[in-house]
Amino acid sequence: MLILNIMELKQYRKSLFRKIYHFFIILIMLIGLVQLLDKKYYLAVVWIFVTPILLLVPRNIYKIKSIKNKYNAKVLFLMEAFSLIFLIDGASGTLYLYPLGIDYDSFVHFINFLLITILVALFYTFFNNKNNLSNKEVSRFAFLSTFVVGVLFWEPFQKLNDILFGTQLFHDFVQDTKLDTLLDLGFGAIGTLVGAFLIYKYWDSWVKKWKK
Repeated sequence: MLILNIMELKQYRKSLFRKIYHFFIILIMLIGLVQLLDKKYYLAVVWIFVTPILLLVPRNIYKIKSIKNKYNAKVLFLMEAFSLIFLIDGASGTLYLYPLGIDYDSFVHFINFLLITILVALFYTFFNNKNNLSNKEVSRFAFLSTFVVGVLFWEPFQKLNDILFGTQLFHDFVQDTKLDTLLDLGFGAIGTLVGAFLIYKYWDSWVKKWKK
């Protein structure tokens, strides 16, 4: 089983998806350099330094011996696929879609918090010493953690960034700020709830597919 997992990992590293993943890391850094030349320093720092580091987090998590010995390369693909979605929907919104006034922000909050809820469940499973975690327990933890730390604190975090760095994260190009905040909270909560429901229904079967 260990040999099989090593082979799967080597194949994944050579896969088309991993090449696309690396392409987007380079692309976002280049876009960050453009932002730097345009004197948009906050975005430049986020896209040249912070984002590439975050995109490399999944493979470093998978290097943890207790995780690598227990789970196959499918779980690494899952983490990197989610990370790529976060990058694409966030960058495309900032660069083009947010100013169009199509409420793309609500979609981003829904899909991102749905995926974050699943990732929280995954990390909870990774680092929990219990052998038999129930779907209900994992779902409850993922929902509460994501909703409280993510959904409720995201808007104040954006406001704090605006104050400290002069950004315009806590606003919408078309909608009233209060309405935009309510929609962000609402769609984030719905995404978290949907993620928790999927975990409650399918988590045990998903984990079996990720284990060696």
